[in-house]
Amino acid sequence: KKYLQKEKLDEDIANGIDIQEKDVILIDSANSIDRTPSSVTYQMSNNDTYLDILFSTIRALQDEVKKLKNSFNYGIESYNGKQTATSTVVSEYEEESEPLWAVDENGLSEIDNDKLFLVTGKYVGLGGYPLSTQSDVISLISGGFDSGVSTYQFIKRGCRVHYLFFNMGGTAHEVGVKEESYYLWDKYASSHKVRFISVPFEEMVGEILTKTDHSVRGVILKRMMMRVASKIAQKMGVSALVTGESVGQVSSQTLINLSVIDKASETLILRPLIVTDKQDIIDASRKIGTIHFAESMPEYCGIISDRPTVKADENYVLEQEALMDPTLVDKIAEDSKSVDIRDVLEDTKKSIEDVEVATFAKSNEVVVDIRAQDEIDKHPLETDKPHLEIPFFKISSTFASLDQRKTYLLYCDQGVMSKMQAMHIRELGFLNVKIYRPLPKGSGGCQKEE
Repeated sequence: KKYLQKEKLDEDIANGIDIQEKDVILIDSANSIDRTPSSVTYQMSNNDTYLDILFSTIRALQDEVKKLKNSFNYGIESYNGKQTATSTVVSEYEEESEPLWAVDENGLSEIDNDKLFLVTGKYVGLGGYPLSTQSDVISLISGGFDSGVSTYQFIKRGCRVHYLFFNMGGTAHEVGVKEESYYLWDKYASSHKVRFISVPFEEMVGEILTKTDHSVRGVILKRMMMRVASKIAQKMGVSALVTGESVGQVSSQTLINLSVIDKASETLILRPLIVTDKQDIIDASRKIGTIHFAESMPEYCGIISDRPTVKADENYVLEQEALMDPTLVDKIAEDSKSVDIRDVLEDTKKSIEDVEVATFAKSNEVVVDIRAQDEIDKHPLETDKPHLEIPFFKISSTFASLDQRKTYLLYCDQGVMSKMQAMHIRELGFLNVKIYRPLPKGSGGCQKEE
């Protein structure tokens, strides 16, 4: 008995069936074919010799075989034999009015010289083209549903895909994206070397939040990403960028806004999901195995506008961008870190220590509100103690200047950005940092030091 699926093997083992090593060797082979771009269909088979005995039996039962034509399990699909002793019967049978391979129109057997291959099943592969038959591309991967699926589609199409990640909030997010990128490469494209590029983008986020109008921040953010990605692509000799954008999915992905975004890039931007519904994208991520990464990825919301435009005026966008540091794009592109995809697991293997969560500030602790200023203005932090306001894109660079005799409790609305920044600060060698998550009013908990 041969096993093509590990689940079936595990089931038989659980049921106490004696499994031989030779019976399970096909699992890895089948899985490798199943996830190889350009494999349209494939079939698995067992093989035997003693064709004279087998076909003598079939010849003797010829009339019964014809009667059972519609239900006969093993017809002959093709014959590639020579006139040997074991193929004599087959040769004689071929002279009959009804060829042996026509007994079953499904064609579930094949003869090759002195061997009979009984096909146990036919399967559908990935399709597409062989890897590297198309040009290299760089995929802007964020760890969400969309970018994982768009990356997979270009692997399937025969492109060697490099991974580009814009880091806007510390190690936790980057580690998750590295895990997903490695998974996609290892499962579907491990025959070819590719790069994982991490771009430090916090400084750019700070420029956008402090110097541009909130209505066009989302569009400007994407334009800056495309500018940096384009410079990296040109340096690597890559001819196209890939994103997971889809028309109308968010405010920056209207046709007008996408047009404004495209004009910031000197490199071709490809969007394989451009008219794909979100549910179809989620279903695709489930099929290719990236859904669990996307479901557990922290939601980054540091640059969401409260009233984003869906029809950005290009001239106004350019005016706002003129207020920003013009050297920042080149600097960030130069500071990006590129590593072999095979080495990224070393980063993910490093244990990420959980940061302590505090529900109230003790006498030697200081609350730091790390939200952007417009968020603070809209929903001020309610606390009975003095606190600091240092935006998330500055907290890690200014933390060393704070009084290190105190412990600092970082606060944001959802707790995601505060955790990222706290972990990042701990990586810098500072242990006097926690996450601040005050208990809701009326919960019965104590928010003050007892």
